[in-house]
Amino acid sequence: MSSSILIGWDEHPRGRWEKLPAPNREASKLFGERLAGGRLELVGEACLEDAIHPDGRIFAASFPGVSLYCDTQLAIDEPSKLASLAALVPHRTILIHTMSDGADGFAFAMWSGGSLVRALSVSPDDGVVEDIGARLAFELPYWAGEHPVEPDDEDEDEDEYALPFHPLELGEEALVALAGLHWASEVADSIVLPRFRLLEA
Repeated sequence: MSSSILIGWDEHPRGRWEKLPAPNREASKLFGERLAGGRLELVGEACLEDAIHPDGRIFAASFPGVSLYCDTQLAIDEPSKLASLAALVPHRTILIHTMSDGADGFAFAMWSGGSLVRALSVSPDDGVVEDIGARLAFELPYWAGEHPVEPDDEDEDEDEYALPFHPLELGEEALVALAGLHWASEVADSIVLPRFRLLEA
């Protein structure tokens, strides 16, 4: 299972997630159409924890000062290449964050004021695919080997893990550090995103 989300904000959303009102459906539709590149039809809704696993579906939500978008098109190995998509988001700060349980992969890119601040993409099979910009404070303990992947005691022949940390652990840390959000929380369960079907590209 993989998760994909784009978050845009004007003022940092940490501490604001639990106070968000219901999303404006018309504004959410227009925002989703801008990023999807075609007309959308509202077909339902889902809580954020379910929406981050889009599986070909599109979720978009527009709140005061914050927007969310979930779509499989976000899940690429080099997230910095989504700069043109990020440029469509009407907020100062944009974060694209993806994780893949199957590949143990994690990637994110963050822009501020139209400039790329940081992009990272890692997985045990491919190693470091993308590493642009100065490493952020929350990353440093992971790169320093303070969160190693412990070997399986039952498999003595197991090779040493290819990275000094588990990408999914860093991915969870990144979302909390950058957006003040944790998937496995009551707050994530309470945030509702409209679900759309793409009618035409």
